[in-house]
Amino acid sequence: MFKLNGIKLGAALLLLSGTVNASVIISNQQIPDEDILSISISPGTGTLLINTKVDYDVMRSDGSSTPPPPAGDVAITTFVASPTSFVEGGSTTISWQTQNAASCETANGTASWLTKNVSAASSSTSIQIANTGSYGFTLICKDASNVAVTKNLTVSVTAAPVTGGTTCGSTALNGKTETWAELWGAEFPGPAAGQKIPFITRNGYNAYRFNTGNVNDNGTILSINSTYSPGVRKGSISECPGDFNVPAACQHTWGYGGGIKWATDGKLGACNLEPNKDYYLNITFTDGTDPASATCTGTCETILQYAISR
Repeated sequence: MFKLNGIKLGAALLLLSGTVNASVIISNQQIPDEDILSISISPGTGTLLINTKVDYDVMRSDGSSTPPPPAGDVAITTFVASPTSFVEGGSTTISWQTQNAASCETANGTASWLTKNVSAASSSTSIQIANTGSYGFTLICKDASNVAVTKNLTVSVTAAPVTGGTTCGSTALNGKTETWAELWGAEFPGPAAGQKIPFITRNGYNAYRFNTGNVNDNGTILSINSTYSPGVRKGSISECPGDFNVPAACQHTWGYGGGIKWATDGKLGACNLEPNKDYYLNITFTDGTDPASATCTGTCETILQYAISR
């Protein structure tokens, strides 16, 4: 007997070892080496446990459907997202149900998913995704003996339809886009004050999307001189990700202090933002246009500080 992703099966098992790319054959179905996360044996039952990156639909040797896991085994009986497809900037609710799990943890997916402290009991959480793409989320649960099972799901994020207003063209820089909340841990304009150390895309940019809503306030974004990666850093607030061609009040080049002051209350000298509109906080170690101008020579990190001016 053996278990595949929490399902105990009564079928033939063959391990192809001694080769560079070893595989597992289950009921004449080959599970490639690159899909296998781990293989272990439960000390209590002698059950062989095979955790894979994706779920495999394996039938019993008599042709019947695989039965549910025995009552005493750890299992993730449900792991789903709703919806599984939405436009950029939207969110999905990921739900799971477990059996005999002592702890659960996250893998893959997005930064916000990876930082979730997920409950071993049945629960759910909302995940917002700012940029397009296909995202694979993984949930790993263990029992008291540290026996683990894994479940995977995929969410598709599509581009929002163009409805007029600002049209963002392509940039020479490659970058990644996340939400303001993923960076600061609070929706804009929060938090009241904070400090974060993000990894910045080498030779490119990071963009953090936020919506001004009906906020009537102002604040400052700083990158202090004592930073993790030597080099000049440039920041901007723009209607487009990766856009550093903005008015002087909406950009700053760090290395000697100072920062970007934003305002939705008309404060003089600040980068004035319109209500109920999407903007991006852009950060780069380049000059904002040329990837070869990057000043980051090691791990591209910087120390960002933020405060609402109240």
